[in-house]
Amino acid sequence: MKTEDIMLRLDTANPVDASDIESWPASDRGQEILRRVASVPLRRPERRAYRRLPRLALPGVAVIAAAVAVVLLVLVPGTRRGASAAAAEALHAAARVAEEQPQAAMPAHGYRYTKSEDEYRVYYDACSIPSTKQLTCPAPPPDDWNFSVLVPHTREIWVAPDGSGRLLVKSGEPRFLGPSDEETWKAAGMPSLGRPRTSDESFGPDGLSYTAFSEYSTDPDELYDQIRSKAEGYGPSTDAEMLVLVGDMLRETVAPPELRAALFRVAARIPGVELVGEVTDPAGRRGTAVARTSDDAGFLERNELVFDPETSELLAERQVLLKRVEWIDAEPGTVIGYAVYVKSGVVDSTSERP
Repeated sequence: MKTEDIMLRLDTANPVDASDIESWPASDRGQEILRRVASVPLRRPERRAYRRLPRLALPGVAVIAAAVAVVLLVLVPGTRRGASAAAAEALHAAARVAEEQPQAAMPAHGYRYTKSEDEYRVYYDACSIPSTKQLTCPAPPPDDWNFSVLVPHTREIWVAPDGSGRLLVKSGEPRFLGPSDEETWKAAGMPSLGRPRTSDESFGPDGLSYTAFSEYSTDPDELYDQIRSKAEGYGPSTDAEMLVLVGDMLRETVAPPELRAALFRVAARIPGVELVGEVTDPAGRRGTAVARTSDDAGFLERNELVFDPETSELLAERQVLLKRVEWIDAEPGTVIGYAVYVKSGVVDSTSERP
């Protein structure tokens, strides 16, 4: 694994600053920690056709039709099963809205700019923090403490077509999800939770990821296959990763309207996608949320995409806890992570903002 990938994991998912681990690779414990961090799938920046049966007048006929549909799904290899009826309807409506939007300006020599604000959960346990204490991990009592905090960030990125650009990230003060987490932190000796800091980096060609939209089909069937191919092998669930990839590409509001429409139609084909309905995003904007529920992260959560039904713009992504667990002091229904997209556009330099 590339060093920069490990450092990104440490920066976004591990409770330490990269500057604190310069000597780790030279130690056995450092190697152990780096191996463990490298084994965790990288969160990107945290990636079927549905057909409604006709309404039939006779209930008995409707039951027979539904049974035949189930048999066909079982017997026909490769048959695609998609999102729920309500989610598919909302996503197809968003696709029609996307098609009507004007083409956004594309950078010829400039940069795509996106500003986002996020707050993601960071998990701590006795084995995740460097210590002079010799532990056998997983740690036995009384050293088996664990807790979670939320760490806020403001992120601005400028990306040129050749992958060069700038990434400016400001992290804020971590906060506890609940009093039990804070009590556990105090009992553990109040280990460092990191500190507010600013990271401002410039990158040369290929230093940042730039989505070449011309590589993707605007035909929903072909695009579905392209996204599924990219999702395979990432994380424990291909379907969950497909929804992540759809979100990744919808964030790029300069994507052509036809491609944005196709992405919504692909989301309508992903098994397990459900309609959450109208929600308020962390910036206070009203939007429509679709989501997929999974326990891929070791606990039951709902991963949501929130979009504006009037413009098809992706407003936010949210992670919602659905079942209480020991290491997160939060009740079911609590948002335990989010990213909200507050501004985007095309600019001429990395010192400009739209």
